[in-house]
Amino acid sequence: MKKKKLLTVLMASLFATSMLTSCGDNADANTNDNIQQKEIENDSEKELLQKVYNEFKKEFSNLSFDDFSKNVTKELKDYGTVFDYETLHIVIDKNGAFSLKVVTLNDENGNKKGEVSYDYINGSWLKIEETRTINGHDYPIFYLHTFENGTFDFKADYEYDDNCNLATYTEWTYISGEWVCSYKSEFTYDSDGHKTYEVYSQYINDAWVKTRESRFINNNQYNTLQISLNSDGSFYTKNENTYDDNGNQLSNVYSQYINGAWVYISRSENTYDENSNKLSFIYSKYENDAWTYVSKAELTYDSNNNPLTSTSSKYENDVWVYETKNEFTYNDKYNNIAFSYQIFSFTDGAWVCTGKYENTNDETPNQSTYVGSVYEEGAWVYKIKDVYKFDENVKLEGVQRYNYVDGEWVLAQ
Repeated sequence: MKKKKLLTVLMASLFATSMLTSCGDNADANTNDNIQQKEIENDSEKELLQKVYNEFKKEFSNLSFDDFSKNVTKELKDYGTVFDYETLHIVIDKNGAFSLKVVTLNDENGNKKGEVSYDYINGSWLKIEETRTINGHDYPIFYLHTFENGTFDFKADYEYDDNCNLATYTEWTYISGEWVCSYKSEFTYDSDGHKTYEVYSQYINDAWVKTRESRFINNNQYNTLQISLNSDGSFYTKNENTYDDNGNQLSNVYSQYINGAWVYISRSENTYDENSNKLSFIYSKYENDAWTYVSKAELTYDSNNNPLTSTSSKYENDVWVYETKNEFTYNDKYNNIAFSYQIFSFTDGAWVCTGKYENTNDETPNQSTYVGSVYEEGAWVYKIKDVYKFDENVKLEGVQRYNYVDGEWVLAQ
């Protein structure tokens, strides 16, 4: 009995020793796996950094990899990784592919004189936008629009006079693999910078053909009359405007030249408070030799001149009938850039909330999140989410939009 008991104890001891040894081996294996995983991650990160460095070196030929590694700013975003070094900004998407490049142009004193933006499409950088900075203001000089699959849609060029007024806007359309001139608008101004003349042309049979022109008459620094002419010089449309002493437009009357006479088409009328905030807008049509109300909007404001309510009405059976209303609240923390609102419809004599866009009150630094929902079939249903990103000076850096799809938030493309 004693031998049997002793044998049992020895077997148990050997089993325990075996288990301890096995566990030790597994622990070492797990440690090695973790080390290998970190090495893989580090190698992947180095590979990404090298890839980005190669792109930066095209802009900064004397830049060494060590200097770049030490001085580049890297920031993780929901849409990818952002790299900044001096005047170059590059975005890598979540899949590790180039996405966006922005080059800041400086003069010899280091002052910003412009910016060029590129999208990475079909394996190469494509210029999509260019601006020039004059007296702190950015003026577009080139814009290219592409579809989601990378094919071209249209492009536009902007030219300015010596006073930074837009002088020429030219647009091309991409048709059958070629850029084709589409239309052009040319503008002239008086000595005070007020528009006096506009010519609209279309590109027909390899030549620019003037199809319309507009002449502007300015009184007391405000445009009180705009007359548009057809290509043959005949009258086309007319806009007559009035203003208050603060330059706010009080009314606009729009007419068309039909059968040798000016015919009223529509009229808009506005009122303002002492801070030039618009209080009301009334739109009318001219029918049966009389002005007939069509719609009206009314607004209220808080002490910071932010809208509190916006109400729309329609004119029906000689009375104003409510249609919709928006109510707004603001986020003082972010200078009221991001705000919440509720949407109401006027149903059966009462306001009914049908949609809302609300702050989720998340505590993430320099970030504010808002969710938009609609009321459908007796329940609130998520639709969109916007994440506002701010820098340390509470300046808006950007907004990311998400859609609610199959119970999950999906980053909008």
